[in-house]
Amino acid sequence: MVDLNSGDGSGTPQAESKNANKVLAFIQRIDPAVAAFAAALVMLGVVYGMAAVRLNLFPYTMAQDAVIAAKALGAIEDDELMTGLIRMDENAPSTPKVEQVAPNGSGGEYLLVTGGSGEYLSECPTWGCLAWIIDRSGNVVHKWEVDFDELFGDLGRKIKGRRKTLNMYPVGLAPTGDGGLYVSFHGRNTFPYQIGIARISESGDVVWKHFDNAHHWITVGPKGNVYAPSMRILKAPEQFGDSGVNVRCDRNVYNEGVRIYSPTGEILRELSILDLYEKSDLPGLYYSIQNDCDPVHLNSVDVATAAIAARNPLVDEGDILVSIREPSAIALISQKTGAIKKIHIGRTAAQHSANFLPDGNILVFDNQGGDRDLGGTRMARVNIETGEVSTVYPTRADQPFVPVASGDGGQIDVSADGTRALMSLKTQSRVVEIDLASGEPLWTMEFAFDFSDFLEQHHIKAQTPKGYFRPYGVYYIDPASFGLPALVRLASSTG
Repeated sequence: MVDLNSGDGSGTPQAESKNANKVLAFIQRIDPAVAAFAAALVMLGVVYGMAAVRLNLFPYTMAQDAVIAAKALGAIEDDELMTGLIRMDENAPSTPKVEQVAPNGSGGEYLLVTGGSGEYLSECPTWGCLAWIIDRSGNVVHKWEVDFDELFGDLGRKIKGRRKTLNMYPVGLAPTGDGGLYVSFHGRNTFPYQIGIARISESGDVVWKHFDNAHHWITVGPKGNVYAPSMRILKAPEQFGDSGVNVRCDRNVYNEGVRIYSPTGEILRELSILDLYEKSDLPGLYYSIQNDCDPVHLNSVDVATAAIAARNPLVDEGDILVSIREPSAIALISQKTGAIKKIHIGRTAAQHSANFLPDGNILVFDNQGGDRDLGGTRMARVNIETGEVSTVYPTRADQPFVPVASGDGGQIDVSADGTRALMSLKTQSRVVEIDLASGEPLWTMEFAFDFSDFLEQHHIKAQTPKGYFRPYGVYYIDPASFGLPALVRLASSTG
């Protein structure tokens, strides 16, 4: 082989001319029959290659599997430490740090905090806190410690990938009314990531569980039933529905919707969002999808109460409000007919956690629809009838905790009186309570822990035993309706 950059003179025009003559002489010596046979083989290879891609023939399927496997390996996270850990920091607080921001203080409600396996071992020394309740000073007044090995011990082959229990983590919480919790779970380094739902007792025992791919943020409806985002794996079709929009996904599609459970765990009903698209004649929603393998990415459910329905003529009691990330859509679904009553598309961007306000309008965690100069993420109010959107927070660069930036995830919970909301910033390890009238922060919590006990239990050496974690959700708590007698007594004594 000639090196044109060797510096020995072979890169000169004279050397290039000699090389060209040698190549021409070699070509002239080739037997025409051999050349024709070689050309036929090349053409046959091209034709078979086109057919292999079109019909998924060997070796295309092998190559495709190799590409998928390579992508999966590239996406594997280090799972030696807890799922919620974002970064280690020797200057991080040893326990979640709370602060009153506004001079007049914030609301006085107790707050339910989402945890995870191995988190907050100073309070839950055996397995870590699945969840806990705090007062506004950050004092823990109740906690749920759950044995994840027992909870996920029979997960079996329902989930593929790295099924170690440390990779399972809670995302959505909802109170059972008797001191327990409904919990949805995701998985790190698993396929699919949607694991399922369980009911946990006041003492941390598992009442029932379904590894049925329920996921994200859940809610309890007016009649006590549980509403959760659901998922079923669908073999990728050529087109979406009866539309002409081609599906750009080679294998499986997440067909997501809403699943309704009774308090005892029976599945009462399931709605498919792709089916609702078809019935509502919305083919444009198919075309706007960013990820055809995950065409819906439904990430929250809320249910209208009678009080909300009385305030807004568009809403009936039991109507379902959902956030659909991929087309950046917020939809109101009639529980009576199962049809989409109203849908707003593109008013927010990749949003999560759509919640009813007491007047029947919507408050949403808008991940990428905010002002870029303020971080790009906002808490937004959406008029359910017109789709008009206004930013609640942040509105100015000089407000506390700006920039606000959470490209994915994030959760909002609205106070019972509708005057305030908690905003859990998953990727910024912070929870902020916002006054909805003024848009000003009232209270905040930095989500950080000392996890030296975890490192000792698992014989792990780390640069530092402290760090910041993902707050997957914080909720307002009414002691009377939550069903914890000790919490009711505590609230009465401090009230």
